[in-house]
Amino acid sequence: MVSNTPEMTRERLSEIVLKEKASVTRIIELLGKNGYLKRKINKNNGRRYWLIPTEKGTTALDKIVEIITQNRITALEGINQEAQAQLKETLDILIKNCKK
Repeated sequence: MVSNTPEMTRERLSEIVLKEKASVTRIIELLGKNGYLKRKINKNNGRRYWLIPTEKGTTALDKIVEIITQNRITALEGINQEAQAQLKETLDILIKNCKK
């Protein structure tokens, strides 16, 4: 998410991943400490900062996306397109219900 959304904020990220800001802050600190993410001060609001993936973070993310893609292929093996569409529709309804 951070790599696809330039200048992602901690607040927006916590909304997307449905985690409390404190949890997201701890995760961000760990990612920064390990060289995967850097923070840049928001020029419009000095109390906030943008989250930017480092080269190490981008490389790791590319590998993760590759693994996720392969896992999806494996998981959906033998399930036709119609059944996959129905599954997606059902999951979308579940997600919508959980957001109420």
